Amino acid sequence: MWNLLARVPSELFICPQFQIKGGYCPDFVALNLRAKEVWIVEVSGKATLSKRLREKTTDAEKYVAAVKAQLAELAPVWLADWKYSLKVFVRKDAKPAIPSARFLEVRFLEDLKFPWHDWDRKFDES
Repeated sequence: MWNLLARVPSELFICPQFQIKGGYCPDFVALNLRAKEVWIVEVSGKATLSKRLREKTTDAEKYVAAVKAQLAELAPVWLADWKYSLKVFVRKDAKPAIPSARFLEVRFLEDLKFPWHDWDRKFDES
């Protein structure tokens, strides 16, 4: 996963596994400093979504609100007017399981040019 982050633009600050009150732990929380956006990022390479990811996407507004509340405690003025969104990266065949919701943006791993479908084979060869 870190090799993917090596290509991240300098205006992004990324924190993996950011602990949120209420038991939430997104894969990444990213601050887009230039655009003044907070991205809550979840990634799944599975064909079926985990129960936890389904819950997060079904109730994206609540999930985003929990992250926003915690960040507001840390930086009440600085992040107050920033845009928040939940960005979910999944396989295209997992998309039908994700409902559309406010704050939710779905992206596909295939569009990132990341060969997730060869992942197991590449590690088996080494």
